[in-house]
Amino acid sequence: MAWRTTPKYFRRRSTRPCAVRPLCRRGAHVITDFIRIAKSGVVLRGAGPDQSVLCFPRGLDDVRPKAGRTSTGPPASGYSFDGAFVTVEGDYRAKSLAKIVAVARRGDTGVEVDRASEIAEGQTVLVALRETPDRSLKTYLYGGDPGDIRQGKQIDTKMLVRVKAVNGAYVKFDRPLRFETRIGWIPEIRAFRPTVTKSGIEGLGFEFPATKYRGHFKGNGANAIELRSIHNCWVRDVAIRNGDFSINLVACGNTLDGVVFTADSAAGCGSNERGVEVTGPHGVQCKNAEDNLVTRFDFRTSYVHDLSVEHASGNVFARGGGVNLCSDHHKDTPYENLFTDIDCGRGTRVWRCGGSAGLGRQSASWETFWNIRAAGPFEPPPAGWGAPGMNFVGLAAKTANPLEPKGWFERLPPEQLRRPIFTPLSGCGGWAGCGNRPGVRGGLRGDIKDYFLRILAA
Repeated sequence: MAWRTTPKYFRRRSTRPCAVRPLCRRGAHVITDFIRIAKSGVVLRGAGPDQSVLCFPRGLDDVRPKAGRTSTGPPASGYSFDGAFVTVEGDYRAKSLAKIVAVARRGDTGVEVDRASEIAEGQTVLVALRETPDRSLKTYLYGGDPGDIRQGKQIDTKMLVRVKAVNGAYVKFDRPLRFETRIGWIPEIRAFRPTVTKSGIEGLGFEFPATKYRGHFKGNGANAIELRSIHNCWVRDVAIRNGDFSINLVACGNTLDGVVFTADSAAGCGSNERGVEVTGPHGVQCKNAEDNLVTRFDFRTSYVHDLSVEHASGNVFARGGGVNLCSDHHKDTPYENLFTDIDCGRGTRVWRCGGSAGLGRQSASWETFWNIRAAGPFEPPPAGWGAPGMNFVGLAAKTANPLEPKGWFERLPPEQLRRPIFTPLSGCGGWAGCGNRPGVRGGLRGDIKDYFLRILAA
């Protein structure tokens, strides 16, 4: 049975936070407008992705047209870059609490501030840096070798930490810094008081019409989910069929778990992109996103960009796979993200990436690829793909180390890697542990990296 369900129905049923009551009956729900969750503790929940299905007969551009332009100027749908039918959105209320007055090095666990009157033990805060006109911060995050960054965006860099102690003007954190706090970058501690936490989307199918993919920036907004400026929220047990921009993650400290991506290729949805049939532009994008976990993903169709990171750090992509998966590093400073225990299927486009000219190399420093497999040996990333300090361990690569002396590359068979040991860190949901090669090498600090072993053993 198909229900013509309006967003007003969902808004009415979610006025009182409830973490267990299903909000979607079994059957197909025809959705013709936006659904927005802007409260904590609200779960948009169905009976399962094959039992409760949200059907979207029209794209976002048909519902509420939004014009946009690509970075090079040509017109495009505004929904090519963000926006979704179902959005969970909040505000971090990140006002400045204190200026950092001395340089702390990457790996340090504390900073000196001008005043600590608004900072207390146990408080969750953001450590933030601002870019300079000469793009020196971006250059640093690229290990001093950024490539062409003339068009690099003036975006803050930040990370989430929990205050472990306050001793006078010294603030100690529960985890090491990912970057230096040079004074020229105007380092500061900001408040972190998210307005939306513990909300989620689970047990649902998302279905769009089986229309042919018309090419990059030419879709009509078959966008399923967006998470923006929220914390400790989730998308779990969800299937997305015929999506354009399926999931956009612009937030920190959230989880995507068990998402399946499919498309009606037999109905002519696919379009040839560099010799591969693709059915949409983006599967999962982490943009301006930190410390999110994306796990148990299943790409049964190919997107132009399956897993995408852009100006993102500390994110973990783990225990998933696809028919011919690509880890799109979309330039503009994706650094210190982890890709681990991933099956890339055919393996012909593992390093296929996008991103406009002048935004730097595809990847910045300290990116880690650990236990990456495919149906057969695949090529390592091409020369100039990333910055110094990247780590590649346990890859089924065709050729030997292309990175020395700038990084760590070991063509160790994935099956020879030991399963890591996981232990929870205090604080903001991070994990630490020891794997096959503890210690410091090539930028990877195996004993302290809070993101590296963040995935719980199943």
